[in-house]
Amino acid sequence: MNVPRDIWENLIEGATVTNAAPGDAIYRAGETPRPIALLSGTVRVFMLNGAGRQVTLRLAGPGELIGLVAFLTGSDTWEAHAVTDVSAATLSAEHIQEIGRRQPEILWALARDAAFRAVEALKRVADATTEPLSVRVAQHLL
Repeated sequence: MNVPRDIWENLIEGATVTNAAPGDAIYRAGETPRPIALLSGTVRVFMLNGAGRQVTLRLAGPGELIGLVAFLTGSDTWEAHAVTDVSAATLSAEHIQEIGRRQPEILWALARDAAFRAVEALKRVADATTEPLSVRVAQHLL
């Protein structure tokens, strides 16, 4: 699910845009989380588990937000690294709140996007515990 285009354009208006090369960190565990709108490229969002292994939460592309759930929950355990060349807009809480006051449908779209991502993650956990290893590897590669 992507945020609708008209809402997306209002959301990224005036945001700070940065570029990253493959392998570059978009954000690291331990940093203050922040919502980031992906303008181009692919980003891998992951966490480190108790054994120190990286657990991919999702691959995100243009028109998607990353870091929103971490921002809303205050979790600083997530990381995101560029898989390809990436252009991204960092969004401030103040900007999101201001737009939300003027256009409440933006907040609803963000809530729906966060809920969609949560359900997607739960499905992946369920699949990971029941599918054979060969199926899980194939799904990850796709």
